[in-house]
Amino acid sequence: MAKFEWRGEMYEFIGQDKLNWVEMDLFEEKTGVTTGELSEDSRMQGRARVTAAFCWLSLKRQNPTVTWDEFMGSAVGDLVIHQDEEGDGQLPALAPSDPDDPLAGTGTDGSGSETSGGST
Repeated sequence: MAKFEWRGEMYEFIGQDKLNWVEMDLFEEKTGVTTGELSEDSRMQGRARVTAAFCWLSLKRQNPTVTWDEFMGSAVGDLVIHQDEEGDGQLPALAPSDPDDPLAGTGTDGSGSETSGGST
């Protein structure tokens, strides 16, 4: 299983098939992408917001106090990916994306702010 480090702590990356129902709902709320759409279109997997959502949900299992805003406010370089047993050092959600459509399906109003009124 892929692992990553964030702010000095190690986390196991949870893939889509390991999400519970609450996490799936949070994933859809934060990304604007349903898990069904994610399964049907592999280009969705490379979107920054999708990758961030998987990472956030993964670390939230160990550290439930980390908020979405806190994680999204951290630098991309704060996330260090570690190789797994098979030598794969890439998180499953870090697949190639569509560079012509970097914000589609992100759930933002274009300013980088969430459009959802709820907070986590």
